[in-house]
Amino acid sequence: MRAYFAFLASEARWLLFGLLLTFTSSLGQTFFISLFSQEIRGELGLGHAEFANYYAFGTIFGSVVLFWTGRLVDQVPLHLMAGFTLVGLAVAGMLLASAHGPFVLILAILMLRLCGQGMSTHIAITCMARWFARNRGKAISIASLGMPLGEAILPPLVVTLLAGLYWREAWWLFAAVLALGFVPLALSLVWRGERRPKGGIDDSDDDDERPSWTRAEVLRDRRFWMIVPAATGPAWIFTGVFFHQVAIVDAKGWDFTTFAMAYLAFAITKVVAGLITGMMIDRASARRIAPLTMPVMAVALVILAFATDPLAAWPFMIVVGIHMGMHQTCMSALWPELYGRLHIGAIKALAMSMGVFASALGPPVFGYGLDRGTDPFFLLVACATYAIAAAVLTFVAVRR
Repeated sequence: MRAYFAFLASEARWLLFGLLLTFTSSLGQTFFISLFSQEIRGELGLGHAEFANYYAFGTIFGSVVLFWTGRLVDQVPLHLMAGFTLVGLAVAGMLLASAHGPFVLILAILMLRLCGQGMSTHIAITCMARWFARNRGKAISIASLGMPLGEAILPPLVVTLLAGLYWREAWWLFAAVLALGFVPLALSLVWRGERRPKGGIDDSDDDDERPSWTRAEVLRDRRFWMIVPAATGPAWIFTGVFFHQVAIVDAKGWDFTTFAMAYLAFAITKVVAGLITGMMIDRASARRIAPLTMPVMAVALVILAFATDPLAAWPFMIVVGIHMGMHQTCMSALWPELYGRLHIGAIKALAMSMGVFASALGPPVFGYGLDRGTDPFFLLVACATYAIAAAVLTFVAVRR
């Protein structure tokens, strides 16, 4: 950990920028939006499947836009990209607070997913991958701390706010804090330009000598398509699980309060796993670690599938946290290892748009099954089988 603290002290400005963006991405993440799902469905008269379909529709369109806008990170000044993204996220929150029908609801979801889950995370992690070489794993893991930080802080904050505020008022509040607080802070960090890789500190020479692939070349690479199931699997599976977490918990006859309390374990283990994975990547490589992430995911799904005691929520959340910390850090570092960093914004936009698109499939798939009386056990076991198959493909791809 000493290496982390020394690195953090020397690069605090740039790492804080990444952390701020990943934290603000929480407003477009499923875990945050789902906290308001009951109120939104109740007021707009939507069923589980209907709301999930609207959510999927907005997410899919957001992934299409991300495919094209994500590559602008390689071309447009960083302060402009970050500014437009964060302001767009604030506007999306205002739209959701004003939604009274399907059209505005879908538009709000599209912008939340595009600017939050999509562009905010994409800009932060792309910058870490491009700015650092030898310390890339540590940089990505530190910047990624914003996501578990949001997962730990925001759910209890939302519960507290909803005890005294109307759900629309809560969204107006979050949008205002983002626009008036986080936007100026983030822009102040990169207003004068972005960081340049430093020889010696980053040892970027080897990284620069690696051939840089274009996005068109990556699309023709067989390895990329073999890694896609692992890269996108957690997006659609865990989006489906957490979007319908209340229904899954009810099917097991558990008290949801017990399940929700276990989110603390998820946040802590995700942070620890991410930091450890970052150090492992810098010492070894993301290629060696990538095949290990999906078996961990399979273990988490099996635990939830077979569990009968509500306390099993804790080991489930712990293993999910380990998987998420490993997967997010490892996949973000894997693309520049395989394809160089000259076009990393475009390549990461390709992978991330696929992930966002995949995340749109999870809620309808699980919602369709739950509405037709399918036991969550079978859904979870099927997803665990998928995870093992994806791990095998990834292992073969990175060995090529």
